[in-house]
Amino acid sequence: MSSKSSARGLFKKFGGSEEEGVGAQNNGHTPMVSQLERKAETWMTGDPSHLRNPNDGHPIEPQASEQAKPTVQYTCSALPTTSIAHNPSQNDSPRPSAPGTTGEHTNSQAPRKQRYRLSLTSLSIQFSKSPETYEYAPLPRGNYTRYLVLQPGKDKEALLCHLHTCALTDLSEVETISYVWGSSNKTKRLWCAGKTIPITVNLRDVLRRVRLPDAPRTLWADSICINQEDRKEKSEQVALMGLIFGGAKRTLICLGLDNGQGSLVESLLVDVNQMIQQFGSWDQIPPLSQDDPIAKDPRWGFLGNMIVSPWFSRVWVVQEAALSRDARVLYGSTAFPWLDLVRVHFWLLHKAQFLCFKHRLFLCDVHITGLWNRDRPDSENFVAFLARAKGLRCWDARDRVYAFLGLRMAQVGLGSGPIVVPDYQKPHDEAFHELALEFLKHTNDLCILSAVDHTSETLKSDFPSWVPRWDCAVSVDQFGLHDVPYNASRGMKQTKLSFVSSTGLRVRGFTLDRIHFRSKALPKALPAALHTLWEGFSAQNQNSLASLWKAVPLPLQNLLILLARRVPEKNKNLLVNLWVYLADTRHKSAYDDGERLFAFIKTLRRGAHDEGRWALTADEAAFCLRLCRKSASFGCANMAELEQVAQGSDGRDFRLHTSAWCTGRRFILTSNGYYGLAPEAAEEGDVCCIIPGLRVPVILRGMNKEQHYRLVGEAFIFGLMEGQGIANRENWGLKEEDIILC
Repeated sequence: MSSKSSARGLFKKFGGSEEEGVGAQNNGHTPMVSQLERKAETWMTGDPSHLRNPNDGHPIEPQASEQAKPTVQYTCSALPTTSIAHNPSQNDSPRPSAPGTTGEHTNSQAPRKQRYRLSLTSLSIQFSKSPETYEYAPLPRGNYTRYLVLQPGKDKEALLCHLHTCALTDLSEVETISYVWGSSNKTKRLWCAGKTIPITVNLRDVLRRVRLPDAPRTLWADSICINQEDRKEKSEQVALMGLIFGGAKRTLICLGLDNGQGSLVESLLVDVNQMIQQFGSWDQIPPLSQDDPIAKDPRWGFLGNMIVSPWFSRVWVVQEAALSRDARVLYGSTAFPWLDLVRVHFWLLHKAQFLCFKHRLFLCDVHITGLWNRDRPDSENFVAFLARAKGLRCWDARDRVYAFLGLRMAQVGLGSGPIVVPDYQKPHDEAFHELALEFLKHTNDLCILSAVDHTSETLKSDFPSWVPRWDCAVSVDQFGLHDVPYNASRGMKQTKLSFVSSTGLRVRGFTLDRIHFRSKALPKALPAALHTLWEGFSAQNQNSLASLWKAVPLPLQNLLILLARRVPEKNKNLLVNLWVYLADTRHKSAYDDGERLFAFIKTLRRGAHDEGRWALTADEAAFCLRLCRKSASFGCANMAELEQVAQGSDGRDFRLHTSAWCTGRRFILTSNGYYGLAPEAAEEGDVCCIIPGLRVPVILRGMNKEQHYRLVGEAFIFGLMEGQGIANRENWGLKEEDIILC
């Protein structure tokens, strides 16, 4: 619906000439008495849509707050001609067709129409600051919810509805609404049975968008159908959210205004889906060429504009869209299937990634995972899913767990329900603790330790350090939860775990190294800001650049040049000092002289060597080549070798992956000379530890009590990611010991 469409009155303006009065003849106009008679009757039925200003007869828009202009309330002393009492809260509109429903109001019979003899002398107009607020009737015990019947209307006409109660098995005619709350301030009103329900501006706009002009519409919206002031009811309804969205007729995904681009986005999705469906399987779809006409289509920019809608960053929408029988996206005045958008985005990620970079076409991948795996409980670890969803937003930190409990992966067994039960009477840290306890009890999987992501402040708190803070997103992604084949504890059986009191977790592990140096926290702008890594190293430089240059293979000389070119002129010496420090043999090194720079580059990429053979990957070489060609003044030796290695790559992955894996982490040098990436909260002197059952090392901070540690977080340590530490434990004098995480 266009935001520029003019507002219309709720009903036709009742009129009459100045000559009309009580005894006036009917000259084509309705007598004033009968008009007021109908007006009084309407007011008594609780329908506020007929309220009008007595001075000009225009409809009165319900106001937003106590300070707003008073609404007009018509009251009259009217004598009904029948003895039947009229219930002003009763719904006069047709009930929805969902079978087995029970009304929010107790009287199931529609009220009889009544006539009133109205004395004009008894008519008075009173002003009140605000109308009465709607009071929710308690829901029955069990699987019940409310739904609303939104009355027809157009444009800016007042929003009128009635609430009803039904069993979850009777939602087949109900359409659920997936939307963004926006501001938490409820400054607008929804009229329900003559009373008001406060709603946000966003929800008002959504209801206007989905309202039909000529028929009621049966809907479910969380802010209206759940009593938000009742924490117990809210907890119970959140636990049923998966059944609500899964049992409804369809889900309406409301993105808001489209700036006239919605139809173009819809046509693009249709075209690409038709192209995809021409192939028998995903494997048969070829990568998109940058010269293909579809790659140059300007509609990709419009799709990018749509994807930055706040809806895509909200935690609740993942489950709402994934569980729906039929999810449809409403963008401006257009509508299209949600599955069409997900399919196109999947194609972009795997067949046309260059378009994702060019037009900002990145969805959080949990949208795809939630949809593809909604019926497969073993498809993905629930903790890994929560970790990847940390970039999404919510008002309540508890929703970082509760918003996904309807997904199949959150179930602990067939028909046994979610791993935890939502409880909004618990603080969010207790909710996080409960999830960690239940996850370990049901799975015995220590991967949850890889999801720990502390700040310096949270690490100092009394909160158990081994419990993930789902409200704390420091790094971009977790090493131990990613699809990279790390196995730092190779050859060792899963450690036995036990709980110490209510906050301690006892495991077994090997402490094998300590942090000797940590860099500043790495920024997102990499590799342009790589020099900030080694500001602390530069002071220790005593070797010459020439000694370094002789120690490194030719391809890395080119890499050094390209990295140096990315640093401002005044800071280039810092980067040179970095390489000089790496060649300094006075500090113990875990790598041979010719391998140090490779180890550095591979650490930034959290990669590993293949069968002991060290080489640049195609995207690293392509990134070298691309930057060297920009400036002939630096030149690149052995360009032919770089071109051969870089075939098929444009170097984009180097920038993407370096930024993704380094953001929010620190580059570290250990006492034994290993390079690594550690949590931002890591400090010099922290312990590097391997725990059997974990795929990656972890960083621990010793406490005053022996064997007691705080878990700082996971780490990548180049040269220890494939079980080398475990394999050499006897040579290194390592012993397995009890570790109590507090």
